Amino acid sequence: MQRRAIIAGAGIGGLATAIALSQTGFNVTLYERANKLEEFGAGLQLTPNAARILSQLGMLDRVRQLASRPRAVQTLRGSDNAKLMRLPLDDAERRWGAPYLVIHRADLQRALVEAVLGRADVELSLGTTVVGFASDGDRISVDLRRGPSVARDEADLLIGADGLRSQVRDRLGLGAPDQADFTRRVAYRAIVDADGSNPRWTRNDIVLRLGPEAHIVQYPLRCGSIINLVAIIRSAWRGGSADDEWDGAADRSTLERAFAGWSK
Repeated sequence: MQRRAIIAGAGIGGLATAIALSQTGFNVTLYERANKLEEFGAGLQLTPNAARILSQLGMLDRVRQLASRPRAVQTLRGSDNAKLMRLPLDDAERRWGAPYLVIHRADLQRALVEAVLGRADVELSLGTTVVGFASDGDRISVDLRRGPSVARDEADLLIGADGLRSQVRDRLGLGAPDQADFTRRVAYRAIVDADGSNPRWTRNDIVLRLGPEAHIVQYPLRCGSIINLVAIIRSAWRGGSADDEWDGAADRSTLERAFAGWSK
């Protein structure tokens, strides 16, 4: 009898795990609470360790077509752009056995979804939330919610890849889903068009600018047509209601104060 696995969550982790389990002989069902997989997030850095895993999943050639290959990682001092460090990445495959890539999260997720949909032993079910589970001998019984309806499924294995507010993790007693520690560091993301204002010598690099209470990371995405920016600052901001606690629009004056005195 073919072994069966249920995965809660169809993000990067859930989709990659589904492919890996399929390769080892599992029949897999992914349950994702969203009704459709929309473009979310921004840039991701795929270090050689991550690229090596994608290669093992048979995904690396596809991902290469969607990703950019930065020339180097540069670290600069925020106040005057003085260069503190430069790590060349041109020979990443020779040094570490796999490339160093940067990619838009939505592009990586789309590639993984296409791979999942192309496998006969993997099923993706949207609009379905794993809300509970129980051990039933050698099997796991999983409770599901689809809108107002409830259902049940069972498998040999249940994997929780359902994010910050994971129902699976909560039920296992591994920490309440709403009690992640707040470090008083807030990250603001933006994507901007690559234009002449971006210095040529940083256009193809991952650039990290450091300051005492803040830092900025930038790197190119989608063949250099856009630049991914992430600004991390010290802040007590916690968002509004529980639903948007970890998401919200940036306050320009707060960012201007955090980066006052930095070089342009």
